Amino acid sequence: MQKKPSIVMFKTGKDLADIENPSVEEILSNVCASWKVDKERILNIKYAAAVIENKIIAVFEVSKWVECGDRYRFIGKQASPNIAHLFVGKDVSEYYNGSQNPVKYLDDGVEKD
Repeated sequence: MQKKPSIVMFKTGKDLADIENPSVEEILSNVCASWKVDKERILNIKYAAAVIENKIIAVFEVSKWVECGDRYRFIGKQASPNIAHLFVGKDVSEYYNGSQNPVKYLDDGVEKD
């Protein structure tokens, strides 16, 4: 069984959810925006996922994290298919159940808050 890489998930807003079949560019533009994250954890994470309605819709390979005041944004590109297939389409409602925080960290597929 392949070990899943550490990933940070970002639950995107309604504006992206309202777009029918958003492009990779639209998803990246929305999800790479600045987020309030744990600096110590985020700098070691190489993959970020976009979540809409509790499903991962895209995964991005992070090339750089950029500090924006007390928040971070990332610069990245679409993850390779061998990484994306591990996550895209997965239901992640169990991680967001009752949580208001749009940011969730997964280490080897196990949530770490």
